[in-house]
Amino acid sequence: MVYTAKSCYKWLLSLPSSNNNTNLNSSCSWIWRLKIPEKFKFFIWLACYNSVPTLSLLNHRNIAPLATCSCCGLHNETFFHCIHDCRLFRNIWQHMGFTDPTLFDEDCAADWLREGTTGTHAVIFFCLFVVGLEML
Repeated sequence: MVYTAKSCYKWLLSLPSSNNNTNLNSSCSWIWRLKIPEKFKFFIWLACYNSVPTLSLLNHRNIAPLATCSCCGLHNETFFHCIHDCRLFRNIWQHMGFTDPTLFDEDCAADWLREGTTGTHAVIFFCLFVVGLEML
């Protein structure tokens, strides 16, 4: 058998699910149906699995000396903090009309991204998401 990304993916799907790991096929299928460029779909997929190389992740892997957010300096720089919780980017969300406090109630990146990229303001949400990527 020849190793391919597809064979690895199928193998991962064949593993029994545990309480900590959701089934990749069902939990991420919405991402691949988005009408956006593939590179952004892949980035959203990375974000849903907390695999974006932020300072927090790099620090955990002993690659970066500090995990502190370079924008606010108050919290660890995770993807979700940068794009959702950091006061700098939260001001941008609010300036662009995302003033509903329930937008910031979500505490799971995957759920928040799914709601934002498939909701009624998906185009504006996605544009701000891309701006946030540029800031990372």
